[in-house]
Amino acid sequence: MYGTPTEKVWTGVTKLANFKMTFPQFKGKGLSAYATNLDTNALDLMAKMVVYDPYKRISAKQALNHPYFDDLDKSQFYFN
Repeated sequence: MYGTPTEKVWTGVTKLANFKMTFPQFKGKGLSAYATNLDTNALDLMAKMVVYDPYKRISAKQALNHPYFDDLDKSQFYFN
């Protein structure tokens, strides 16, 4: 996860104006390899926030409804 983007993880990436087929092909390790002190909910939320394809990425509104924030008093926020 999070290596060089491919069509498998981001449909249409190779058609973007600045995408070069000569990019080095790095293999990702996943967030848990780098963020070793995060709990399951934090890792899940972060993974949803850094999805390559912007159409599949979690929105800010969806993120605030993620279980990671369940202990937060959301009454102070305006949700539409």
